[in-house]
Amino acid sequence: MHCNFKKLIFLSLFVFLVGCTTSERYVIEDRNKSWIGHSMNELNLKRGPPSFSETKSNGGAVFTYLQNNKGSNKVCKETFTTNAQLIISQTRTFMCLGPPAINPIGK
Repeated sequence: MHCNFKKLIFLSLFVFLVGCTTSERYVIEDRNKSWIGHSMNELNLKRGPPSFSETKSNGGAVFTYLQNNKGSNKVCKETFTTNAQLIISQTRTFMCLGPPAINPIGK
C-alpha cells in the first residue's frame, strides 16, 4: 500500500510538470539569424508571404512561416519578429512536430 502511494505521488508530479511545459522547449538553434537587420519585404521576396502574422502593440509584428517537413506529416515553424519599420529583430526556429497522438481510453 505504501509503495503504491509513492507511485501515485510520483505519477501526479510527473503529469503536473509535463502539463506545465511550453513550446519554448521546442526552440532549436536558429538557422535564420542572418535575416536580423533585413526588412520583412526582403524576406517576402525570397520566401513568399508568411503563413500568418500578428501585429504587436509597439507597431512591430511577428510573422510565422509553417511548412510541411518533406517525407513526413510533421510541421516546421519559423517566426520573424520585426520593429515598427518592419526590420527583423529576432528569429526563432522550432523543431518540426507531428500531430498529437490519440490514445484510445484504457490503453
